[in-house]
Amino acid sequence: MTAEEMWKEYARKVGIEHSDYEAWAFGDAADELAALTVEGKKTATSSAFPLYESEGEPLPRAGEHSVILNSRGQAVCVIRTEKVYLAPFREISEEHARREGEGDLSLAYWREVHERFFRREMEEAGLRFDQDMPVVCEEFSCVYVPGDMDHDLVPGGKRHHSIIEKIQADLWELRDEGYKDFQAKLIPTVDPGTIIGVRIPQLRKYARKLARDPQIGEFLAQLPHSYYDENNLHAFVVEQIRDYEECLEQTRRFLPYVDNWATCDMMAPKVFGSHREALLTPICEWIASGETYTIRYGMGMLMRFYLEEDFKPEYLRIVAEVSSSEYYVNMMRAWYFATALSKQYEAALPYIREKRLDSWTHNKTIQKACESFRITAEQKKYLRGLKVSLTEKQSLYRGADEKAAGQNEREEAGWICPDCGRGFERRNQNHFCGKKPGTVDAYIAAQPEDRQPFLQAVRDAIRKAIPEAEEKISWSMPTFWKGHNIIHFAGFKNHVGLYPGTEAVEEFADRLKDCKTSKGSIQFLYSRSIPLELIADIARWCYKTGKHP
Repeated sequence: MTAEEMWKEYARKVGIEHSDYEAWAFGDAADELAALTVEGKKTATSSAFPLYESEGEPLPRAGEHSVILNSRGQAVCVIRTEKVYLAPFREISEEHARREGEGDLSLAYWREVHERFFRREMEEAGLRFDQDMPVVCEEFSCVYVPGDMDHDLVPGGKRHHSIIEKIQADLWELRDEGYKDFQAKLIPTVDPGTIIGVRIPQLRKYARKLARDPQIGEFLAQLPHSYYDENNLHAFVVEQIRDYEECLEQTRRFLPYVDNWATCDMMAPKVFGSHREALLTPICEWIASGETYTIRYGMGMLMRFYLEEDFKPEYLRIVAEVSSSEYYVNMMRAWYFATALSKQYEAALPYIREKRLDSWTHNKTIQKACESFRITAEQKKYLRGLKVSLTEKQSLYRGADEKAAGQNEREEAGWICPDCGRGFERRNQNHFCGKKPGTVDAYIAAQPEDRQPFLQAVRDAIRKAIPEAEEKISWSMPTFWKGHNIIHFAGFKNHVGLYPGTEAVEEFADRLKDCKTSKGSIQFLYSRSIPLELIADIARWCYKTGKHP
């Protein structure tokens, strides 16, 4: 099979429409190294950086694909580059040597073989090798091996049907295109091209099945994965491990490859809950790691397991002392302190009253705490009075990645409405501008006449769907309440906004394909027919499940 034939076959199977790939063979022992790649034992390679400079060649980039050839120029497999970095030859790590999969996997073996190889390459190019020479380190995943691969493509090779290939095939079978688009909006740090689009309940069910597969260790060892959904599946499989030490080891191996808040937050092994004293040590290690999502995960575990009977006041200080310019780290800090206020109010309050947190995290903590039904009305009133002026906000997140930067800038900007004088984090943020209405009737009556019929129809649909709920005004919006807020709605210039919460938006994603959604909210345009039956179903779901905004 030629490289072009293999690429076309792979692209057709996974829905890729471009032809951006390179075809190449490993330098020495091309057949042996191709075989190791197919078997999942080789997941990294390295090359001399000066050769790229002298030949004017661009460095490989994460997300690029390559077709690996054997010594006869035949296509063997397709790989996807996951990570590229430079390191001096003398500082190559044992982990990288192990990933290259060669010899006895030791760093000593890697240095011996690669020094000989690099010296020869550099001499042929008229260059000189030394121990400080920059090395291009590339980590990759084998993403495709044709099912009908001839045995002689790799001499001595075997027909390869690994559990990894089976898992990827199963995930593509479970794919939901609409859900893929929905997920892409929620996780801006993830390349949309790596999202297959498998719903979380299906992934959890599949993980329970896979956890019993005797080959599951091969999947857990194959890091980094090619797809976002594989990472989520990995997290759910780790959750199923019942032995504490094994679960901890697999968590430690996986965390360096977590690259988004969703995967980070969904992994919470139950076995950790029964080993809380021992878990404190790795939690502190994670929080001190300097890696965005590892820090976030450590704080998440501290929030999940240590705010009830095992709570100690010094745990608050651990989170307060985290210093980071990363948006997703500080969001978790705010989430932690908001939860602490709801469960350990007296202990957590001094951190807010005395403004011990940076001003962005301080204000975000108050915002999230006031959204909790566990915080009393009197406490919410007091907390709101502790908010710092938007003009005092520190400039954060200068080092945030490019995709999150726009979101960070919006949240930092700060804006004062010129009409009502209220302060908001986002410029021109929609809000009820005027005196807060006391009843839902008063709210609708205060809207422009052309909007009132739409709002009344939405109100009636929800009221009919959940007659047990009470009506009230919360966050200056019509709200249905039963012990806690169930669902909100509001009128805007061009649409009715519905606020059922993030989980409800996710649950009904397939029926919301024609609507604009964001985290926890849905927009129904006045220019289209308002789907009252769908709104009623969402309200019933929120009421029955207890999920609320």
